[in-house]
Amino acid sequence: MGQSNTLSQHCYKEKTKLLDNSESFLQIFHRNLADFWCKITGFNVIAFDAFISPNINENTYNAVLRKYGQEGVDLVKKLI
Repeated sequence: MGQSNTLSQHCYKEKTKLLDNSESFLQIFHRNLADFWCKITGFNVIAFDAFISPNINENTYNAVLRKYGQEGVDLVKKLI
């Protein structure tokens, strides 16, 4: 029973994070945050990386910074 409660709490926390950041994500990235969200694991970094499409030898952090500025970087850090 304890594990189920912990999972429920985790899922609630992730859903809250999704709801709290959806508007900002849409304003910055012009995409719905839900497109990159799993209700159990939260922010799907792999799907987001595919969307960002970093240049060869460029990491996702630098691609977000280049395309969306520090505001985009700060939001992604908050989601991870």
